[in-house]
Amino acid sequence: MIYSQQSSHLINNIQGVIKFLGTGSEPRPLPDEELAKIFGGPDAAPAPEAAPVEQIPFTVGQVVEVVEGPFNEFSGTVQEIYSDKGKVKVEVSLFGRPTSLELDYTQLKGY
Repeated sequence: MIYSQQSSHLINNIQGVIKFLGTGSEPRPLPDEELAKIFGGPDAAPAPEAAPVEQIPFTVGQVVEVVEGPFNEFSGTVQEIYSDKGKVKVEVSLFGRPTSLELDYTQLKGY
């Protein structure tokens, strides 16, 4: 769009428009980086850093005790470790049957 007094008046009279971007009387264009952020272009944002993987202090086959939650004081065996989620799959005996639970590793205590 070519900036003129008529186009300025037209834009400024749109409901919700306060004024043009800039410090002087003339509007200034947005830099390409800002436009990329707004419209999600390839320069939109720096590449996200890889999330740190939780160091879970248990190993598969280790006997652990649940210290928090509804299965408090139950003992079981670690079946799987999900480091990316910070979870541990534990098999406990519930009414004489093996039952798998997926718990946060902070809810467990090793022997």
